[in-house]
Amino acid sequence: MEWQSRYQKARDDPTSSPKSYSITPAGEINNARDYPTPPGGRQVRRGHDVVIELTVGTSGRVTACRITDPSPDPEADAITCRLATERFVFRPRLNASATAASLVESPVPDAIGLKLTPKRPEPQYDYFIVATTQPGLQIRGLATHDRQGGDSVIAFTNLKENQGISDNEFAFRIPKGADVITNGGN
Repeated sequence: MEWQSRYQKARDDPTSSPKSYSITPAGEINNARDYPTPPGGRQVRRGHDVVIELTVGTSGRVTACRITDPSPDPEADAITCRLATERFVFRPRLNASATAASLVESPVPDAIGLKLTPKRPEPQYDYFIVATTQPGLQIRGLATHDRQGGDSVIAFTNLKENQGISDNEFAFRIPKGADVITNGGN
């Protein structure tokens, strides 16, 4: 019931929730007719909750469901995920100017896409997409869309963070035979 009351409040007053909120065009997921009676009767489920984690695409549809805290009834938990995937549609969180935040489909799997659009038109590209993990925000890929309609995607794999690389690896060394021009031209 606690979930239902939070859901209804967010649905009725979108400003009450800092996160996205859902609408269910095909009905709720708490109708007893959607769930078979478990061995021992429905009282087996009473007083127990299942916690699910949903992945939502930019269309607002659920693209994946994961059970993070199961109830004593695994069959009911699986049905809950299936129903949430079939029935829930999410509206995106709005930014300060009441436009949808720039969260887009990721160009690489298992990541979210953050669309970066320049404030002023650029001659070389329309936008960049940075693909990151969630949580953690580890960069998994980059994508660009150019003015001619072309897309370029770079995917990063086998990334290793904080490997203790010495600052000396990034020191600039003047190549032998190079001419060095200083501010004074000497």
